Amino acid sequence: MASPAIAQERTADIRLPEMRLDAAVRMLSRQSGASIGFRDPSLASVRVRAVRGKLTASAALERALRGTGARARQVAAAPYLNQRAPPPAPPPPPP
Repeated sequence: MASPAIAQERTADIRLPEMRLDAAVRMLSRQSGASIGFRDPSLASVRVRAVRGKLTASAALERALRGTGARARQVAAAPYLNQRAPPPAPPPPPP
């Protein structure tokens, strides 16, 4: 369930090419008007997917990060990239 801050987020015309995460965060912030922080310098050079469409900053960030091992976490009213995603859980043992 979305928090009130996320639910009220405005959509914007987002056009992010495939690029480094640090540059994508800056570009997304400019295009969406959202305040987006970046805390983990080890993720700066991670390549993110291209994203296009009428999206909220949160939705665009989520799409860009798919498959990168990074995730966005919302702190107050601004999403912050602050950590690597935990590894996936191992599959259950066969019956």
